[in-house]
Amino acid sequence: MLDATSVSRVQKAAPFALATFAFLMCFAFAPGNAHAAAVTLVTATTTSNNASTTLAKIGDTVSYQVVLSGTPSATTTPVINIFSMGSTSMSGAGTNWTYSTTTTSSWSNGLINFNIGWGGSAGEATTTITQAGLTSSNVRFDKTAPVLGSLTSTATTTGALKVGDTIIFTVTSASPEVGGSVTGTYNSVPITFSTSDGGTTFVGTYTVVEGQTDQPAPVQFSGITLRDAAGNTASGSTGDVLKTIDANSPAAPTSNVAAGTYTSTQTVTFSSIGSSVIRYTLGGATPTCSLGNIYSGPLTLSISSPFVLIGCDNAGNASGLSSFSYVIQNGGGSFSGSGGGSGGGGSFSSPAPTATVTTTTVTPSVTTSTSITTQATAFTRNLTTGSVGADVKLLQAFLNAHGFPVATTGIGSKGNETNTFGTRTKAALAKFQAAKGITPAAGYFGAKTRALVGGM
Repeated sequence: MLDATSVSRVQKAAPFALATFAFLMCFAFAPGNAHAAAVTLVTATTTSNNASTTLAKIGDTVSYQVVLSGTPSATTTPVINIFSMGSTSMSGAGTNWTYSTTTTSSWSNGLINFNIGWGGSAGEATTTITQAGLTSSNVRFDKTAPVLGSLTSTATTTGALKVGDTIIFTVTSASPEVGGSVTGTYNSVPITFSTSDGGTTFVGTYTVVEGQTDQPAPVQFSGITLRDAAGNTASGSTGDVLKTIDANSPAAPTSNVAAGTYTSTQTVTFSSIGSSVIRYTLGGATPTCSLGNIYSGPLTLSISSPFVLIGCDNAGNASGLSSFSYVIQNGGGSFSGSGGGSGGGGSFSSPAPTATVTTTTVTPSVTTSTSITTQATAFTRNLTTGSVGADVKLLQAFLNAHGFPVATTGIGSKGNETNTFGTRTKAALAKFQAAKGITPAAGYFGAKTRALVGGM
């Protein structure tokens, strides 16, 4: 039993205990300090050092950049794990963190799989992002090289290409390479290829340009490279080029005798460096590699002669034109030398004209009559289209005087005869032959016609 003194002590202690209990309960039910806000993602990007920043091939560098809303705690630095190959701490401080790595053959083709995680500044649960959380495009990894299909050209026949000629090269891919390209250099010239079917067929053109390297033997295109969009490559060579290349035209013809006026016979020699043939005309049509007299040796001139010349090589490259005009005073009227080929020529000696043309006016009526005397010895060679010489002019005068005019007015008409045997001379001669019963009446001044004309 409690005595009176004990009861009194208990009664005095009760109010203190109640107060202490109430104080402690206040702490127990008072709210604690609020945790700091969680660190969240602001941006997450990935790039490649490839020419296309969203593609990567083996050996390229892929980089990741993460910007957070706050600073993670020191013990929860952001980490990255690519293709589940193990976690690696990212570099950085505060809100900015980065990571870079080099791609290898162990990576899988396709969009790069990864995750990045970090803890909060107050130690809350780790936050993780994957490729789905990127704020920009992910990088696609491609380690598979393209495969070439066929490599062909249009130079599949023998012969030489001259300046301006082309070879068209065609490259195919075994499968479409969207965004792919083909490059290469042929005869030291970079070739541009293009595709119009989504990367299956690529076409490039090589054009022979003056001054490029000559190729006396066929050369294959061995530097063709097919690249896919990521930069993986495949290389190959054509095998069907049979053409040679002649990219250097001959020099314009030169003469050992300067153009000008001379009082004696001149022996003229023409030359053209790089030419296989020299052609010339005498005041007629401009020579080409298929038109004109073929020069084959020194020419002896005793009549005035206006030469226009061109040099040609075996590939058909043409030089620039050269002109040499020679005026021979007091000459004997002959032009001798060697020539031939398309456009006329042949070995010839052109004597001075022996035709005498007189005009008599009879009164009271005005009648003009023309007589012409022609010696049989005036024509010593056959004449045909392209022939040049004084005997051609004499033949035109004969035809004009005997009712078979070469032309009624202008060049070739009476009084305007020329020393060039052209289509008009041929036509007039053919009419004369037909009228005289010479067959064939083809406009060729041969032995039969020469004999007939000589006797008239």
